[in-house]
Amino acid sequence: MKFTLASLLLLSSAAVAQSKTRVLKTANDVGIIHNEAIEALAEKYKNYKPSSRLEIVNDLSELSASYCPENDSNCVAKAYEYSLKAALQQLPNGVTFPEDFDEDVKSSLEETFSIIQMADVLETDDMVSLLETEQKKIEDMEGVDEAHRLAGLVGSSVAIHSTQLWKKIMNDGDHPLHTMGIHYDSDNHGRYLQGQNAAIAADQEIAIQTAIDMFLQDPLLILSLPALLPILAAAAIPMSVMAFIGFSGENDRF
Repeated sequence: MKFTLASLLLLSSAAVAQSKTRVLKTANDVGIIHNEAIEALAEKYKNYKPSSRLEIVNDLSELSASYCPENDSNCVAKAYEYSLKAALQQLPNGVTFPEDFDEDVKSSLEETFSIIQMADVLETDDMVSLLETEQKKIEDMEGVDEAHRLAGLVGSSVAIHSTQLWKKIMNDGDHPLHTMGIHYDSDNHGRYLQGQNAAIAADQEIAIQTAIDMFLQDPLLILSLPALLPILAAAAIPMSVMAFIGFSGENDRF
């Protein structure tokens, strides 16, 4: 099912008008709250470190759920589900695109994947500029299924904001999360950068894959962005953190 931009704007505006809580209106909001949530986690760990991954998972679940629309039990359930999955599973292994996924959007996303692989050698501003170029391409594409465009824009937003966040954390020795990375090594910064790249890539891939999977299950979700976007953020937030600190058994030092 293909939707026009005009129809989406009209229906999404109606949904926004009815909401009583903070509303995520655009794909870019997913990247913004992704960073807000992880910085909130960092603030919580400013004066103490969590005792276990279970504590981290619980904190991530609560943070992710806090962005759900009021009384949206499905969103809250998804927030806890994705946090648990992030703690139990390994890193995403790429994105599985449906056969009918728009080739132009896919090509632009694949370019962002390549950019992220260079995260350890690119300066933050340069990397963000390259990612924003691909984001703009997706925004300006004509004749694109809006569900495919949204998946692309969510992925681009998460990639951009995740890049800004994790590069800052990696370069700031005073940041509460700085020493929590699985590859943290004060004598080997190059190895530490592996955690940065993994976190950014995991962020983007899980956000895109979640969007695609949800649209395959219910194409009409594209008509309810205020309900959909927090769920996509809830998928990316915990996966990002767990990719950075390592999965169960990989790192017992916080």
